[in-house]
Amino acid sequence: MENLSSLLRIWNICITLDWTYSDVPESDESEADTYVSNLLDFYGYLLYFSPLIAAIPGLIFKMITHFTGSKFKGDFWGLVIIMAYTAISCAVCSAQMCYQAEDVDDKANSIAFVMIFSITKTVLYATPGVVSQSQLGHF
Repeated sequence: MENLSSLLRIWNICITLDWTYSDVPESDESEADTYVSNLLDFYGYLLYFSPLIAAIPGLIFKMITHFTGSKFKGDFWGLVIIMAYTAISCAVCSAQMCYQAEDVDDKANSIAFVMIFSITKTVLYATPGVVSQSQLGHF
């Protein structure tokens, strides 16, 4: 099942990037296809950084627990921060998917989309492992 969800995420990114460069003039179409392929390679390379990115929720929870002095408050506010970040970054990704490139050199939006999507996915999936099991009953 995990392989299927991974395949669907990659397929979603591929469709989004293909649509982004669908209005590129035909003379630049092969260059756009090459660029989309390179972006998918970049997404694959970002997966190698997932273990480092997955440490971010743990660091956030640890810092908040340290500042509040309570494990419960640290877990609660850590979840609030992670969910707020996730909601904001998903809204940004949705807005970015509405933008179509006018030429092949219009690359900043698609690079930012791939990076934000990859970081958000990893942070969101790493968060449940951070919250202590003993505190879950209080939520």
